[in-house]
Amino acid sequence: MMSVKLRETADNKWYFTITEPPPSIAVIEAIVFVSDQDSLDMEPLAEVIDPDAIDQLLCCDDTVMVSFSWQKHGVEISGSDEIVISKKEYDRSDPVSADEDVA
Repeated sequence: MMSVKLRETADNKWYFTITEPPPSIAVIEAIVFVSDQDSLDMEPLAEVIDPDAIDQLLCCDDTVMVSFSWQKHGVEISGSDEIVISKKEYDRSDPVSADEDVA
């Protein structure tokens, strides 16, 4: 059984619902689906972001969102058990807009 379920697609974005924790495993499955790669051929998630930190941050608060780039895709994971994968990579040099919160 997969840890994610594809909800919808639109404009080079894929929307998933996490059906079984932890989020760190669910995001790997979502990227495998979107990129049509074997997970063994991908850069390890731990090389980009700490999987344990993702799981701890998202476990108890549905208002938390984690965003990062991985496998040439933008990834957003929320504490409300949603994952959004987009074709656009996040550019860390992009300035934060006035509408975005900065931690």
